[in-house]
Amino acid sequence: MTMTIPNDAQLATPRRPSEAGLVAHSLEPNSFPEALELAKVIAHAGFKGLDTPGAVLMAMMRGREIGLPTGTALQVVSIIEGKTSVGADAMKSLVMRSGTCERFEVLESTATVCKIVVQRSGQDEKERTYTMEDAVRAGLVKEKGAYMKIPATMLRHRCESEACREIWPDVVLGLYTPDELVEPERAEPVHVVRSQVLAPKEAPQPTPAPAQRTPVVAAAGGSDGGSGKPKAPADNPIDAPAAPRDWIAEINAAETVAALNALGKEMLAAVRAKEISMAQAREIGTRSAARKAEIESATAVAS
Repeated sequence: MTMTIPNDAQLATPRRPSEAGLVAHSLEPNSFPEALELAKVIAHAGFKGLDTPGAVLMAMMRGREIGLPTGTALQVVSIIEGKTSVGADAMKSLVMRSGTCERFEVLESTATVCKIVVQRSGQDEKERTYTMEDAVRAGLVKEKGAYMKIPATMLRHRCESEACREIWPDVVLGLYTPDELVEPERAEPVHVVRSQVLAPKEAPQPTPAPAQRTPVVAAAGGSDGGSGKPKAPADNPIDAPAAPRDWIAEINAAETVAALNALGKEMLAAVRAKEISMAQAREIGTRSAARKAEIESATAVAS
């Protein structure tokens, strides 16, 4: 197989603005037979997700369409259920290399919310936000999943990738990140009655065996007032079970977005501690998002 490094004339006129500076030292196939031969070699190497020549060829072709040299494309392009995807960082890189990005800045990145501001050349600045409530409602948060382990990173990736597709569709060409192509977790719906979320059913407690009576023998000093009658045993206090937390009521009572964000952190901790189910978390997240919209609308009217 013959591979040719692009010459100066080819480098002077890259296929896309994002390609400049990337292909200078890359090894590029110049024909379909060369690409197929390279694909067979790479597939034989056993890279995850690129274990067939067809998958390798698709990654190479998709990379070339968005201005990536072969080596970079094979590193960042994934094949998920027959669809191509790239990581959020790679998608952001494509946008920033396009020559049309004036601003791409993270304003806030926490375990519950990510807020960014972006600006394309010739357009106004736009703010975009993605919250943990959005992720829960979309079915993305799973036990032991990435949103539980690295929530701030996952929220930032989702926020940035959605902004890239919205503001720079001609650059990313409809690409999605791998986690966006994974089927969301399906769960049984939770029924909400008024402002209370139904708590999970508890396992039935075994019926205690009847206590055996032990005869009480009166002793000196052990009678009641010296009357010879035994003292009545003291009642053992039994703690009443704590009532389930009314998340919906707390959300309805919240008056600021900051208060909702604080509740979001507590809800995430409750999910991790398995105090509430994922289905309950989705219902809570949906109401929290609606309450946030109400607060922001009221604030806009007041101003």
